[in-house]
Formats: sequence, C-alpha cells, structure tokens
Amino acid sequence: MEAFNKFFMKQTMLCLEAREDWDQVPAPSSQLEPLDEYLQRLEGITVQQILNYSTFQGLYFGNKHGIGGPEDGFDKAMEDFTASLVVFVNRDAQGVGPSGFRPRVYDTEEFKQQHNYAEYTELDQQARRAMRDKMTARQKGTDQDLQQAEAEYNRLRHLQYNTEYWNAYQKAKQEEDEYVKNMHNTPMSREKLSDDGSKTYKRLQLAYDGLLQYL
Repeated sequence: MEAFNKFFMKQTMLCLEAREDWDQVPAPSSQLEPLDEYLQRLEGITVQQILNYSTFQGLYFGNKHGIGGPEDGFDKAMEDFTASLVVFVNRDAQGVGPSGFRPRVYDTEEFKQQHNYAEYTELDQQARRAMRDKMTARQKGTDQDLQQAEAEYNRLRHLQYNTEYWNAYQKAKQEEDEYVKNMHNTPMSREKLSDDGSKTYKRLQLAYDGLLQYL
C-alpha cells in the first residue's frame, strides 16, 4: 500500500504542476496573429511547462469527451495543435526529438567491455536461479529452506548491484536524466521558437492554420 500511496502522490503532484502551467502557457487567441508571432509569446516559457500544459489539456479533454478525446471541432483542432507544438519544442539544439536525447552508451559493446558486463550478467543469471530456488522452497521446503534461499538470493542481488557495470550504468543514466531535465527546464529563446524550415515546423503551421478557423 505504501508503494501505491507514493505512486498516487507522484501522479497528484504531476497533475497539480500541469494545472499551474495550464494558466501560464498562452493559447492562440486571434485569427490575425500569425504563428511566428504566437510563438514569440512563448519566449521564456520552458519545454516542461508546454509538456505539463499538454498533460492537463489531455486530462481536461478526456474528462469532457471520454477516453477517445474530441473527434472534431475546436477541441480537436486545439488538441492537434498542442500535440504539434509539443513535438516542435521538445527537440534539442540539433532538432532531434526525445528518441535521441539519451545516447544510451551503456548499451554499447565498448561500454560493456570497459565495465565488466560479463560479471554483471553472470550474477544476474545466478540470482535468477536463486529466485527459482526460493519459489521452490516456498512451495515445498521448510521455513529454514526458505530463509536460506532468500538469503542467497539477496546476497547475489547485492553483489550484482555493486558491480562495476551497474555503478557505471547508474552514473550514465543519471547524466542523461540531468541533461533532459536541464533542457526541459531552460527558458526557451526566440531562436528556438523560430521557423527552422523543418517538417516539424511545417506540420505545426498546418495545425495552427486548422485551429485559426475556430477562433
């Protein structure tokens, strides 16, 4: 139950953050305002605020229209525009989207060889066998058999999560997380919000034009 409570509190905090950013992110408001001018109004806003805005909008439309969301009209046009806006702003300086934010060096053979991945996998296999032994002891063995099996499983997992590879993996993951967090929480510049000639911007323009007819 404690784990569920922590999950529930985390989701609640995300919803509260999304609700705050709903009020802080300006929405398109006039047919007379071209896309480039609207985007200039987002200068100083962070990518994270746009993501939170999109999250709350999804909750709002889901509550209003049901799980499938809006099918047509203003709400559908607004949903499509917000989705295109998220894709446009959620890119790095090279125009690469979320799939390229994390280089995942820990998955490369060079990284694995450098940090003794073989030791990690061997302990993982031993721990899996110990898990099966623990399940067998729970079903067929005595209390003492189960205690011994649990102790062996815990010992192997402790060794596994203190290997050179696991420590290096955790460090690389943390660096990735910090990079993404900093990128998402850095106020967006006018340059980032400008037309870069990409297909992503063109799709944003189409979605914006589709929304304007309802304003």
